[in-house]
Amino acid sequence: MASLLTKLLAPILALRPHKKIAILGLHEADGIALLKNLCSTTWDKLHEKGYVRVPTGTKRTLRCDYSFVFVDVQGANKFRQWLEEQFEDADGFIWIVGSADTDYLVEAREEMRMARVGRGSGRRERQGIERAGGVRPGAPWMVLVDFKGDPLVWHPRSCCS
Repeated sequence: MASLLTKLLAPILALRPHKKIAILGLHEADGIALLKNLCSTTWDKLHEKGYVRVPTGTKRTLRCDYSFVFVDVQGANKFRQWLEEQFEDADGFIWIVGSADTDYLVEAREEMRMARVGRGSGRRERQGIERAGGVRPGAPWMVLVDFKGDPLVWHPRSCCS
């Protein structure tokens, strides 16, 4: 009886690992639509170094806690260092690519390449700091391509069950 009770309560009461997933896209609307579908709670976190709002969200499961952050890769240059930090400490990445215009596909491909090899911001290079590292080599990637031009609707139960 005690072992059965332990087996039932251990996943609920034990400390769950925390995973950070970065959602990257060229358009903010697609990322926010995906955040609303994935997360149980969503909010805008005010960035510490400026007055920019960052869409974030959390999802709690019995085995793991996930935190999601949406990063607009076309953001202003003054937030590039913050963007680099999202690349470096994320446990996984979801890229959102719209296929309505071929220019977006080319731009997304270039941004993915820069994420893999690391990007240098002008300020870092002027200060003699070496180029920021890209994503962790073992971090998983998922690329979602929107073919219909509709907001993304993705149900994790349909692909993960």
